[in-house]
Amino acid sequence: ESRSLSYAIKDGVYYAIMAGMGESYISPFAIFLKATNSQIGFLASIPPLIGAFVQLISVNILKQIKDRMTVIITGVIAQALMWLPILLLPMLFRPYAPYLLIIGVTSYFIFGNFATPAWSSLMGDIVPEKTRSSYFGYRNKVMSIFSLGALTLGGLILHGTEKIGNLWIGFSVLFTVALITRLVSSYYLSIMDNPLYEVDHRDDLGLIKFRTLCCICRVDAPLGNGGSAILLCLYAEVSPLFLSSIYAGLGSSRTRSVLYFAQLGEVRR
Repeated sequence: ESRSLSYAIKDGVYYAIMAGMGESYISPFAIFLKATNSQIGFLASIPPLIGAFVQLISVNILKQIKDRMTVIITGVIAQALMWLPILLLPMLFRPYAPYLLIIGVTSYFIFGNFATPAWSSLMGDIVPEKTRSSYFGYRNKVMSIFSLGALTLGGLILHGTEKIGNLWIGFSVLFTVALITRLVSSYYLSIMDNPLYEVDHRDDLGLIKFRTLCCICRVDAPLGNGGSAILLCLYAEVSPLFLSSIYAGLGSSRTRSVLYFAQLGEVRR
């Protein structure tokens, strides 16, 4: 059990590097591809929303095969491999680059969210309840450090390649690192303990309860395997503010020569 907890932290570290050096620079990559404001808005909002719905499908598949590790590794490896089309397809077919990027990023979120319910269930069995808060607090702290480091390094790489006039090389390095680190993350996940998964149908979330949760946001209700439905409620609540913040950021970025100082990366039109 202690070895699995250590592996889970290493998985988190490599995931954080992928997020910091990959996900954080998807929007700058879209601007590099000359995407419009509307296209970038769709890029930032549609993929996570579709990914949230996929969690419901993932839960049903998990109930059928009763093997969490298979679901997790399938989703994680597929997510890692999606960095190839995200990087290459927009560059090979430049007239359709923004649309191909949206499709690629949507697939990336679909596979990532496909693994999420099984991963959450597995960690719930592996991490002792008494030490759960301290363990995840430490894991999240380590992940934040590595994510910030990867974000900073990614910005420096883009800044350096922008100076030599070839941002394509910079994005290639960032997304290749993201692919590799996610594959390393999948390795540590694969060697974790995989306790037998038992389905408790009392935890199922019916349609009536789901509608009730969406209406009154009763987060204290027993959700069990249907807990991912809460994500849909949250998306419905925060999406207007989230979408408006996307366009506000884009407007200020374009008026400042698209300077992504917050991401420590500089992308010029």
